Amino acid sequence: MTEYEFHDFLTNAQMASGQATMDVVAVFFAFVVSTYVVGSRLNRTQAIALSIVYTIFLLLPTMTVRSTLLRIQQVAELNPNHMIPMGSVETIGLVAAVMPGILLLAWLLSIFYLISERRKLAG
Repeated sequence: MTEYEFHDFLTNAQMASGQATMDVVAVFFAFVVSTYVVGSRLNRTQAIALSIVYTIFLLLPTMTVRSTLLRIQQVAELNPNHMIPMGSVETIGLVAAVMPGILLLAWLLSIFYLISERRKLAG
């Protein structure tokens, strides 16, 4: 792989990863806002359906970011002569390993927020 191809790949991967990250943030905040606005008025079926759709829409960009970071790490390890402008290969691997745990925590907190909003209706 030439140096141009390597940097072109990194640029495209960074753009895809950045877009997927923005998608995750947008879906997360859309869920939290919709839960705040209508969460207490949702019945059980509606809350479960909303949670399933939210989970699917959150899972897809999350896996895109993770696979893109792992692909960057693999390409960087295969091309040790080229400089990586965004940090070391180890840093990229660490981010790819830690990111799903952070997003899982955010997902759990948002689902618990929906549950707490629904309980306001009962209480």
